Amino acid sequence: MRILIYKRTHRGDPDARGIFGINDCMGSVRDFQYDAVIGVGGVGRQPKACGIAGKINWIGIGPRKIWTAQRHRLLVIFRHFRFYDTSGPQLRVIAPELAARVYGGNVRILLDSLSPTQRVEAERIVSLARLSPHSPGRLSLRPGTGKVCSEKCGSPNQPAAEPPYNWRDCGASKAAVVPLKHPVSLSNKASDAIPQQILDCAG
Repeated sequence: MRILIYKRTHRGDPDARGIFGINDCMGSVRDFQYDAVIGVGGVGRQPKACGIAGKINWIGIGPRKIWTAQRHRLLVIFRHFRFYDTSGPQLRVIAPELAARVYGGNVRILLDSLSPTQRVEAERIVSLARLSPHSPGRLSLRPGTGKVCSEKCGSPNQPAAEPPYNWRDCGASKAAVVPLKHPVSLSNKASDAIPQQILDCAG
């Protein structure tokens, strides 16, 4: 299993809807080949103000990559998505070797360079989301916002992310959503690439 681990400076992408890239955070990194993602808070001033410093913020397993013509960007949803936001466990407590690697140098992302111990710790973290439901997000995105990584929190008192939406709560504005030519999935079945509910929302 290839696990993408990246350090976050702020909240808002993904939010509780489980759409990675909703504010275009991490750019082309989202298109890397991986089976799971672990988002952890950094330890600088901004993540401390956001309440995410040093914590596991979210876990996604089984990415589905979707190109949205409306926003001209790649979005990623997950077969299993666990959203901790500011309430996640401290990385140093449950994965000390991995935390030392993430916080011990100028590291923003990790993918293939984990030691055996760090890999075991990362897989243990991923296992926390194995029973979690799929990303509850909807892809009926509001057009014309022009926001790029803009939902950064300004203080630790910022309200929590909005609650999950139902897949079929598509609203009046519907994004043009098409699957990538080679979507990344833990399944080899092409029909598993995009949940039917999302295709319904795009129709």
